[in-house]
Amino acid sequence: MSNTANLKTRLKRRFRNYRIARYILYISIFWLVSLFLAPLSLPPHTVENLDGRANWVDYSGKWGDMAHYNPYAAAVYFFGDFNCHQKSNRSLYFHENQLPVCARDTGTAFGLVVGSLGLFFVIRTPYLFPTFLSIVPAKIRKPLLRHLSPGIVSALIAFLFLLPTGFDGFYQLLTTYESTNPVRLVTGFFLGIILAWGFGAAFLSVMAPIPPYNSGNVPLPRYPPTDSIVITPPAPASGIEEKQTTGKEGENSQ
Repeated sequence: MSNTANLKTRLKRRFRNYRIARYILYISIFWLVSLFLAPLSLPPHTVENLDGRANWVDYSGKWGDMAHYNPYAAAVYFFGDFNCHQKSNRSLYFHENQLPVCARDTGTAFGLVVGSLGLFFVIRTPYLFPTFLSIVPAKIRKPLLRHLSPGIVSALIAFLFLLPTGFDGFYQLLTTYESTNPVRLVTGFFLGIILAWGFGAAFLSVMAPIPPYNSGNVPLPRYPPTDSIVITPPAPASGIEEKQTTGKEGENSQ
């Protein structure tokens, strides 16, 4: 079987078994599509010139009136209002309507979808950091793990993805610099990727079965051996699902 066929077989098996990853992907796609479908479902110029506050519903009356003739769009805009400031000068427009969230949060929605796709390459373990790090290519992951703990490496990788949003946002807040919507879109994209990886890895590690161990005088290690975070060749396509074993890649049905 060719490498391409092996990859297809492996991805199909992961897509079938990684139920939580599928749910995260479906929710992310639904939210991303809704950001554009909601303004598209409204007449042009229905929503524009918003200027609210983050984590606060500023236009409850507007969304309440909208719910009488388009409850779907009203729900999307209400959720966006609660989570985003919805400032018109920091937002994108579609169908001559302002999107439910700002440009940075729109980029985050795109990043959530891309990050959710990466969850199907996770090697599930009952440990959060090794599960998170299994998404990172081995050429990058292994040299770092020789010198640093999985927790430190995970924090460094998360910091790199958070840095663009943090720098752009705080630099804008503390100086006279004003970011642009394309920059907000790109920085939000990286934020969305790391959010999907982090929360997805947490859920997948919680659902992974804990390997058996001797509970006598041998304590459960905080991390599995570094060498256990490896990618093994896929099993032959025999209809038998992969199982979680110590030191090997596992993909149990959840």
